[in-house]
Amino acid sequence: KAATLDEISALPAHSGVVDVGAHIGDFGVPLAVALKHRGRCDLKVYCIDPSAEKCRFIAKVAELNHVSQMVTVINTGLGSEDDARYSKHVPPGDNSGAAQWRPAAAGARFTRLDVLHEVGAVGEVGFIWIDVEFMEMNLLCGALQVLRKFRPTLVLEFSRATRRNLHGVVTHCRPATVRDLRLELDSVLCRVDLYTAARFFDDFRIRFVPSRLSGYL
Repeated sequence: KAATLDEISALPAHSGVVDVGAHIGDFGVPLAVALKHRGRCDLKVYCIDPSAEKCRFIAKVAELNHVSQMVTVINTGLGSEDDARYSKHVPPGDNSGAAQWRPAAAGARFTRLDVLHEVGAVGEVGFIWIDVEFMEMNLLCGALQVLRKFRPTLVLEFSRATRRNLHGVVTHCRPATVRDLRLELDSVLCRVDLYTAARFFDDFRIRFVPSRLSGYL
């Protein structure tokens, strides 16, 4: 992930990094610490997660690492609708980091990244790290204004094409190839010129750089 850190370190002054699906802050907080050591305390890290318990944990870890002024913790999920409600479903194996959020009558609040920016909760955005367990397109559809305004670099998963329940039924799917992802982005009027892929642990992540776009449609 050294290349990712180098890229974020080169962001313009007072830019922001959005960590969506921040879990326990295992990306956002170490990133803030690394940026502090590089003299980039002007950059803001937004750790966003629908779990109130995890958000409290992130805030405490940021405090213990003396980066609370750099880390803004926002307790909400991000999707394509305003003020939607979702409930959490942890897959077999009790891996809370792989929890799926499904629409429900009551539950955690979800909103759009565009809304967070409109109300001032999120400022300038130069980089978005996405780990949202099959809600990638929901998130992007709710962030089109932010994408068009700031053209940030995005990093997101695309390796696991499907997820099945205990009965073998496919419950979620995501693009499995660069071609598939390009088609999905085209469907929401995002045109991307550069894709690269890097392997982290068991996942592939794809980076596309809107700053090099010929333009959004």
